[in-house]
Amino acid sequence: MGKQYTKRAHARYAVRCKFQYFVDGSVAEGTVWDLSTSGWRASGNQPVMVGMEMAVCLFLDTEKKWVSVEQVAVRWVNGSNFGLEILKIDESEQTRLEQFIEQSSCRSRRTAARAA
Repeated sequence: MGKQYTKRAHARYAVRCKFQYFVDGSVAEGTVWDLSTSGWRASGNQPVMVGMEMAVCLFLDTEKKWVSVEQVAVRWVNGSNFGLEILKIDESEQTRLEQFIEQSSCRSRRTAARAA
């Protein structure tokens, strides 16, 4: 029997953002590769396990500021790559994240239109 996949509730957009995550009392660093309002795919310099919950900070290059996410859960791991789901985020931080995603999706659409 093959893998079962579930349809994503929110579209993901290709980005490349720095982020920090907090594992076992230390700060780890990584890169977010795609992003949605409910989570993202990332890689990092410290291993994580499915089910782990942690706080993270995502650097939004358009604002030159960090977005703080109080709690995410690791949903899958493949080597140094992993998927995170947002469990708890302040409303103002969620708004900033949504605005960043909207800007990223507009840039992606413009780049695709120029390539066509």
